[in-house]
Formats: sequence, structure tokens, C-alpha cells
Amino acid sequence: MQSDNSDAIIDCEMLRERTIYVDVDCNILPCCYHGVNNHIQAQGKTLQEQLDSFAFLKNTWGKKDCDETCYSACKRKS
Repeated sequence: MQSDNSDAIIDCEMLRERTIYVDVDCNILPCCYHGVNNHIQAQGKTLQEQLDSFAFLKNTWGKKDCDETCYSACKRKS
């Protein structure tokens, strides 16, 4: 059974601060929380394409299938 993560508003610090995370292997990730879990990878050749490839995360916020990392790291109870 999938957990229902729709009970939280995501307050993404990296989006608010307009920053990104680059790990020691030079992988670009949306934040350090995703770096720890290392379950997503940027897609694209240019930096902008890679950053845009993370838009799917925001599309899950507030929904039952909210990304687990976003939910556990950046939720603000509604």
C-alpha cells in the first residue's frame, strides 16, 4: 500500500533560495536531500536542461504520490 503524502505543503528551500546541489562526483541534483538518497539523475546536456528535468518533483507536491524525499525533508503541515 502506497502512503498518502497529500497532507503536506512542500516548502522547498532550494527553490526558494534559487540554489542547486552538486555532489562530489559533479552530479547536479535539486538539493542535498536528493543527493543523500541519490535516486534521481539530471537529464539533458545543458545545465538548463538538467535543471528543468527536475520539474517533475514539483508536479508531485500536494498529491498522494508526492516524492518521498521532498515529503520527508521539506514538508510543512497544512
